[in-house]
Amino acid sequence: MRKTIATCLVYAFLASCGGDDSVVYSNDVTVEPTVTRGAIVGRVEDLTGGPIVEAVASVVLGDDVRIVTTGEDGVFVLDGLPGGSDLAVRIEADGFLPARIPAWIPNAAGKTPVDGATATVGPVVLFANDGRVEFGLYALGGARSVPPSGSCSVNASWLWYDFGVRRMDGPLTVPARNEEGRMVCDGLPSLVALAQIGGWIEFAFEAIDVDGDGLADYEGVSGSRDAQLLLTSGDPIVRLYPGFLDGELELVASNVPELLGGHAEDAPIPADTGIEIVFSRPVRVYEAQIRSHFGGEHPGFDLVEEGNRVRLVPEGAPWPAGQIFDLHLIVAPRGIPFAATNLEAVFWTSSDELPRLSAFFEDTNADGRLNAGETLVLAFSEYLRNYYLDPNGEIGVQFDVDLDGSGTVGDQDAEYGADGVDQATSSAAEMYRSLGDRYYLTWFDADLDAGTAVAVRFDLFPSCGSAHQAFLTEEIRAEIEAVAP
Repeated sequence: MRKTIATCLVYAFLASCGGDDSVVYSNDVTVEPTVTRGAIVGRVEDLTGGPIVEAVASVVLGDDVRIVTTGEDGVFVLDGLPGGSDLAVRIEADGFLPARIPAWIPNAAGKTPVDGATATVGPVVLFANDGRVEFGLYALGGARSVPPSGSCSVNASWLWYDFGVRRMDGPLTVPARNEEGRMVCDGLPSLVALAQIGGWIEFAFEAIDVDGDGLADYEGVSGSRDAQLLLTSGDPIVRLYPGFLDGELELVASNVPELLGGHAEDAPIPADTGIEIVFSRPVRVYEAQIRSHFGGEHPGFDLVEEGNRVRLVPEGAPWPAGQIFDLHLIVAPRGIPFAATNLEAVFWTSSDELPRLSAFFEDTNADGRLNAGETLVLAFSEYLRNYYLDPNGEIGVQFDVDLDGSGTVGDQDAEYGADGVDQATSSAAEMYRSLGDRYYLTWFDADLDAGTAVAVRFDLFPSCGSAHQAFLTEEIRAEIEAVAP
């Protein structure tokens, strides 16, 4: 910049001879500004305090970049820099994370300009870039899932000393990548370095769509881990358990009453077509069992999976009629095996015919007759339901007895209701809720010979039904048998 100073001196005087002429003098003076140059000096070290040789230090000056390398002592000198400048020095070295340190060179023009001013930075401590953390994302079932993306962050990737004060700087975020089902963050500062400065590693992973329907099944997860604990834990994998977003697998419909909060006796399962269950989403069945509730025959079945519908179909022949079975299933949303759910229920199979009856007694005195005080057992071929839910498992029965031995019950009027009305009781151990197939009656009427035909009539007391019909309105016949005690 050129400055011009105009000086005008006017000397006016009056000559004694009376003249009034004046004289003007003018000078232009050019002043060149003072330009100063200075330098930035610093030392680059590793975490142990040893020098980092051939580290690159650079400064950007407009379109110009000044670059130098450190010597054997780890020292660099960037000289010929303009004074009065706030600059940033970038430092890089192979195997280390870069650093960026501020520097100010003093002595601008007008402030007692002095060439050769020096800004000293550091020492600057670079961290090795070999820090690595592995994450395994698991559900409660133990299967591993992989989020679409994630990242790890640290609050410092180098440190430097400013007039003896240690300063941590260089927040750093690196993307996580999938490596054989694990999410890996590498290129972080050395875990040893982070542990020495009390550093933490923060992580964040996106929500996970496991079944590929475009909707997230597991929520995103974020948190942090202490670098010192990562070094000392002995486990190289950070285990995370994201929450399940879709909630529990819902059961929408089924012909098994207990699966929907009802009771087995509410509706029998068709013995020829089997079980049907509808879920809120497509499922996979991992285990299926049907077993007799009281230790009898286990029915065979074929498992059919149809999207969100599951069927257990009788294999070959229909299932035993009027029987009680236990159902056990392990199901999970398709593609999400670790969200498996256990389903347990008891069900009662239907029948197409009236139950068959066996009537026998324990012949304690071996006389071949049902005597007073002996117990008559009524064993039905299927489980009957007590609609009155009698707590003692009692049912009212009326016997029609072949009194004349003709082999026909009812050929005499006296044979109808010959024994009146009796109460037969089932053992609690042989019942499931209101369902029972075996009832016991202590006999107190006239003796009956073994082989006597009896017909058990429920029509007058319609408190019992079978899987065939709601109430038994027909008689069920049998011949009384004597068994040895």
